Amino acid sequence: MQTSSGATLRDLAASATGPWPAILRDHHDVLSRLVSEIEVVAHQNAQGARVGLDLLTRHRVPASAGAAGPPVGRPVRNAELDRLATGAALDAVLGTAARLRMPDLIEFLR
Repeated sequence: MQTSSGATLRDLAASATGPWPAILRDHHDVLSRLVSEIEVVAHQNAQGARVGLDLLTRHRVPASAGAAGPPVGRPVRNAELDRLATGAALDAVLGTAARLRMPDLIEFLR
């Protein structure tokens, strides 16, 4: 089987012989479903991270705010560090979600 550059998995299945067309179509179906699931989860994670970052920004606790008392078991001096660590973790989630875009694979599955 000889393929041209830019051939899709469907193209490969159409030009294959023997048992390969069915195998490649099955692979196409499974890969397409997996890519869709990955995109949905990445979108949900990014959306949750954006909400979390927005909450961190809107509800920023000044370092001197101890009047209401620190969270149980957490000293006040750690509140800003906790906020920064949480923000960094949410930024990491957004970065990971953005990297999960798979344009080459999506093009191959067209």
